[in-house]
Formats: sequence, C-alpha cells, structure tokens
Amino acid sequence: MKQLRRITSFSLEVNVVGNQDEIKKLLDKLLDNEPRRYVISIWGTGGLGKTTLAGKLYKSSEIKQKFHDSAWVSVSQHFQLEDLLRKIIKSFGFFVKELERMNEEDLERHVHKSWQGHKYLVVIDDVWNKEAWASLKRAFPDNENCSRVIITTRSKDVAERSDERTYVHELRFLNSDESWQLFCDKAFRNSSTEDKGLEMMGREMVEKCHGLPLAIVVLGGLLSTKKPQE
Repeated sequence: MKQLRRITSFSLEVNVVGNQDEIKKLLDKLLDNEPRRYVISIWGTGGLGKTTLAGKLYKSSEIKQKFHDSAWVSVSQHFQLEDLLRKIIKSFGFFVKELERMNEEDLERHVHKSWQGHKYLVVIDDVWNKEAWASLKRAFPDNENCSRVIITTRSKDVAERSDERTYVHELRFLNSDESWQLFCDKAFRNSSTEDKGLEMMGREMVEKCHGLPLAIVVLGGLLSTKKPQE
C-alpha cells in the first residue's frame, strides 16, 4: 500500500490560557520514541477545555511532522460503532464504494488494513464509557512505530482504564490570574479595561466562574457587547 501523509482538517478556535506547561508535557509524550501504541487520556469536568487542549496538540507543527496520518472523531454519549468507523474511513479519504453497506466487522477490518505500516495519531473526543474505546481499538493496529491515541473524557474511570498502556492527564482549573487573562481576551479584545465600571463588573464575573474556562469565555463574550459608560 502506498504510504500516505494526511492530516485531517479540524476546525477549532484554539485559545489556551494557563496550560503551556501541560501542552509541552503532553507533546513530549506524543513525540517520544516508545514504539508501542499507547493512549493519552485527558480528563476533567465539563467546560475545563479538554477538547481545546487536544485540538492544540492535534494542530501543532510537531504533530504534523511526526505522524503520517491523523484523524479526529467525536464520540458523544450515545455512539454507534459503525458510524464512528465510517467517519474515520471518510476522514482519511479512503475511497470505499460500498462503505454504507459494510457491516461493523468489515469496517473494522478495512480501518485496520488501511493503517497497517502507518504511524498515526487519532483523537477520540468526549468518551463517556470504556466500551467506546474498547470497541474502536481493535481497528487500530499496533505497528510498533510510535502511533498514539488521545482520548478526552469526563470520567476518571474511563481515563485510567482505557488501555493497558495509558498516560493519564487530569486537567486543572485556572488560577485567578489565568482566569482574568482569559476573560480579558474575550471581553476587551476590541477595547481596553480602562473603564473601571466594566473592569469591576468583569472581575466579579470571573470570581463566580471558579476557574472554569468555558464559563469565563461565555461571560467574557457577554461583557464584550457592553459599551463603556460615557
């Protein structure tokens, strides 16, 4: 089979605050020379930025240079294995005439055959239970060429028990300085914090978010629509 070098397009506005050390640590794990395929599990409560962090890793120049193939699959709570396998096949542009008619076993066999000999990275986003990865991993060959899988999940149990070779990374909440920086990026990107009334309102909002990035971004976006007082 002809060796491919394909990075699947993935659209995500990446704005990571306070996680630079975490990004470096995870990149080192993805790029190390351990030949066996293993899983990196990123877990934490909803809104902490698991998908954003995984997206930052996925789109990095180092990853594009390292892996022959790369794919992103969103699972959701109620997944269908056949649908996930079809998404993977389509994302790589593998033309299969009878794709919609193939059963689960055929799809699994096709993915496994297509990736034989390839160094790949797959992101499986928003895994709710161990069965999702347990079902998918049979399709992912261990070519002993440093292939990697990233899983994002809200469940500690899923993160820790996803695979026999797993690196678990718990995503933390932002501290007060990081929270304010992220808020300012959203709320004041087209203005300044010189309006003391808006700044005071913003700091009160940030305090109520308790370091949860999603809440900070949403409230920052709301404040950005308010005009400074004359």
